[in-house]
Amino acid sequence: MSDKDLLNIVSQELTGTRYASSSLTPLSGGTANFVYRAQLDQPLPDGTKSVIVKHTEAFIALNREFKLPAERCLFEESILKTLDGFSSILDTTKNSEPHAKEVMVKTPRLFSFNRETNTAVIEDLPDSLDLKSFLISSATSNNVTQEWASSIGRSLGAWLQSFHHWADNAAQSGVAVEMDKNQYMRDLKFMVNYDALVNTIDKYPTILGDSRDVFRNVREMAAAELSRKDGNGVLIPKTALEQPNHLPLFIIDWELCHCGARALDLGQMFAELYLLKHFKDIDAATWIIQGFMKGYQDLDDETAFRVLIHVGVHFIAWAPLIPGWGTSQQVEDAVRLGRDIVTKAWERDRSCISSSDTDHLTEHLQAMAPSKKKRNQSKSKPSPSKRRKVLETAPEAPDQSEEAVPQPTVSLQAQPVSPVDSLSSNVSFKLHQRLERYDDLEPSGVIVDVEPSDKIKEYAHSTVLGSKKLRMVEQSKVVEAFMTKIAELSRRNSMKHEWVGLIHNAILHMNLENRVAFRTVEDKELHRDIMPQPLQSLEHRSRPDICVGLSESHLREILYKDPYDAAAKEFWNKLKEKDGVISDPYAKPQYLRFPFFIVEVRADFNGDNLHQAQNRAAVGAAGALWMLQMLSDNRGDTKSTKPKKGLNITNLPIFSLVSEGATFQLWVHYRKMVPGDSTDKIEYCSAHVKSWHANGEKACYKILRNIYAILRWGVGEYKNKVVEALKSYV
Repeated sequence: MSDKDLLNIVSQELTGTRYASSSLTPLSGGTANFVYRAQLDQPLPDGTKSVIVKHTEAFIALNREFKLPAERCLFEESILKTLDGFSSILDTTKNSEPHAKEVMVKTPRLFSFNRETNTAVIEDLPDSLDLKSFLISSATSNNVTQEWASSIGRSLGAWLQSFHHWADNAAQSGVAVEMDKNQYMRDLKFMVNYDALVNTIDKYPTILGDSRDVFRNVREMAAAELSRKDGNGVLIPKTALEQPNHLPLFIIDWELCHCGARALDLGQMFAELYLLKHFKDIDAATWIIQGFMKGYQDLDDETAFRVLIHVGVHFIAWAPLIPGWGTSQQVEDAVRLGRDIVTKAWERDRSCISSSDTDHLTEHLQAMAPSKKKRNQSKSKPSPSKRRKVLETAPEAPDQSEEAVPQPTVSLQAQPVSPVDSLSSNVSFKLHQRLERYDDLEPSGVIVDVEPSDKIKEYAHSTVLGSKKLRMVEQSKVVEAFMTKIAELSRRNSMKHEWVGLIHNAILHMNLENRVAFRTVEDKELHRDIMPQPLQSLEHRSRPDICVGLSESHLREILYKDPYDAAAKEFWNKLKEKDGVISDPYAKPQYLRFPFFIVEVRADFNGDNLHQAQNRAAVGAAGALWMLQMLSDNRGDTKSTKPKKGLNITNLPIFSLVSEGATFQLWVHYRKMVPGDSTDKIEYCSAHVKSWHANGEKACYKILRNIYAILRWGVGEYKNKVVEALKSYV
């Protein structure tokens, strides 16, 4: 359905109602919903001549490939109905002020909502802009006075504090329960801020590398707050500076409303405003912050530190993603400023705030700006203890009647497949140090979606996948549970960690005779329901969502008569230190050796898709192939002079499963030598094997049968060849 067709459908829906309009104009600026201004054919009894019509689909309006639950509009309906009688806030400026003497803050009225079509009719603030766009406009930035801007800040601050106090009242417990159901949007906000905080380290390693421990602790703290609202903007009339007496401000876009820490509301507001000062040198933005702090009174130290942490997180996560706002140096300065704020606030550096005068946030931000050259780093502290469960709002000031759903314009950076951070400099194979996960991988020697040789096809289809049948008598419950869970997750547009958990559980419940021979490790940072052994963050390492490899204890039993003697326990350290062989894909021991099967699931953030998950799988598989290369006798980096048997296992493949919702793809990865002018070149190739859409028992069975076959091969032929190669080191 085209946008024009949708407009006609919405227009027809309004026909015959009091909101009928022959002039329905699409509004620009937002990304998530289809928003129109309707000039009413007949004014409402109160004289209203125009309304906002907001239609929601199960995707975002500007990118239909990005799925977003349509149920988000139900939360906006619920909170707007509840706030219908909520008091407006009025602030009066000094009599000498030439602009509007009264600033009023309120939420728009919800006139009607159709749950069958997800179409809302909302009060309009005609000829308006979001606050950010209003401040950016040159006509505004040159004419705003400090007192007028402070009045806007005081009004917004007083309104937010009033809202927070209202939400604390026991009478609103039902509202909190309802908003707490909006977990998808809560998780999305967490991901684009606190996951991005950690992920950005690899993009700016020089600036952020030393703060890795602090950032990880901050992320864990924020994750702990998840069980405890957010997401709206501020509308202001375009002619606000010309209005002599009365200026209305609307708090809009409540579909992201959820339960969370109230400090996030303040932090996001201050960060958005201060970035206007940083990139555009708009003084009015800092004046609004100052006014806001005076309107939102009695901020305790603990909350003030938490606000500052979120300000810094926002700088780091979002400054690199704002297209065309400034030079690369300005972006780096914003990231550096964010680092300083986060580390100082985490350290509880009292230079950040003053307990007797907490309205000096703006002065603190300016004092820490790059021009001051304060570059202190801090070490991690225990995360704050108790967090109150409150409703919060976060006025980010998107455009007219729309919350801007994040659309990253900078690729997330991949980590080279060198699997640990302790590799010696003479290791021959390292992927390109600036590898972009979502860009072209060829400069790093990783080639995705190749046509495999007949030999690889024969081995994958016949040796690995062709002869293994899933025993339906023993495994029928696994298939049934897998199929039921897929149907459930597909119905409710579930998050990535739930799909990871689905596959992880299926692997763990497969009935293998020698199951002890393999181990699985999944990334707990992306999946919080199953708690595997902890994974560490490394600056240069690909981290599959699920990694399946050989069990260390099982290999020790094969290689040594007594697997618990000192020699057996020290074998792996000696293998790495003396012979340069890396066998565990994680720097902190996971007791998982030589991975042979990895899983990558499409991420929840905007811009990620099945192709990018394929790229991540290719990077991870290249690391696993590299381990086999080091173990083989023909590797050129070995330090050992001990004679070896002539066993070459570099021809063994690695398998991966890539998924996007109920779509699953199986890939085979292998090493290929390409003749060169002076030396041969190694390529790590990825070839597509099979695809399924899990829409029934037959497809689910085929997916699990192939996983089962790979596991059987992994603890069979693959393990046997790895063991034979290992025996030459014992």
